[in-house]
Amino acid sequence: MKILSAVFAMTLMIELQHTFAYVINESKQGITCWTCPDKGSNSECNDWAPDRQCPDSKTVCQTVHRFSESTGQSAKVNKQCVLPTECTYNHVGCRSENGVKICVSCCNTPYCNKEAPHNNDTAINLSVTVLQPSSATYASFHCPVMIFVLSATALLFT
Repeated sequence: MKILSAVFAMTLMIELQHTFAYVINESKQGITCWTCPDKGSNSECNDWAPDRQCPDSKTVCQTVHRFSESTGQSAKVNKQCVLPTECTYNHVGCRSENGVKICVSCCNTPYCNKEAPHNNDTAINLSVTVLQPSSATYASFHCPVMIFVLSATALLFT
């Protein structure tokens, strides 16, 4: 009976590893973002943006919107593909510099950066998918632990 339980636990462990390897690899597929260098408005940026996939390592779309604090008039919109480390809680949101408000948002699904942030709320709302842990990150960290616990439990109760 112990041998049968050990075989079952090993089979389950292998099956789970294959399943989660698939989930992790699926999350590494390329992304396409709206991209533009310093256009005068969000619509000008989106109209100009070429339809090209981001490089494999740059899996996040970032939008930087600069506008006048007094009038709200856009001055520059810059959209680009960036590394995930360039879009954390420390990067997302708005700040003021010499009468210019600079708002940054980030997202990680295809064409997710069509809109430009114009205050802290929109910057955070547009960034919600990047600011919460992804299922792939969760799977890559927690799966080996879960597999070990399941295997050990199967062996203990046989």
